[in-house]
Amino acid sequence: MSKIITNTTLLQKNRPIKRGAALSSKKEIIIKKTDNALKGRAKIGLTGIMVLSMLLFASGFYLYQVNSVVTAGLELQDLQGKIQQYQNEGNNLEIKSTELQSTYNLEKSVKSMGLVSPTNVSYIELNGPVAMK
Repeated sequence: MSKIITNTTLLQKNRPIKRGAALSSKKEIIIKKTDNALKGRAKIGLTGIMVLSMLLFASGFYLYQVNSVVTAGLELQDLQGKIQQYQNEGNNLEIKSTELQSTYNLEKSVKSMGLVSPTNVSYIELNGPVAMK
């Protein structure tokens, strides 16, 4: 059974690996392959973290935008409902105003107040304009 020596073990023994140097044993080959694999994983890990963070940012921004649009839509529906309510109320007030100004209601109001309708009405006629001298 052979023992695998890691990069930390070599550094502890003060035997750094030199590039381009001939490898003398299988242990050094295994160490070099392990170092290259770790470096590749580190690059993939950093890239993966960056891609993941960008995706999280984009999805958060998307959720914010969707939430804003939905909120604006709900406010718009609420305001349209209020407009419709005020229009109906205005129409009802116009109808009530017209009913109260009718001659039937005016005569009824005169009688309920105890007022007497005039019987002998006389008008004064002037021959010339009044405002002019």
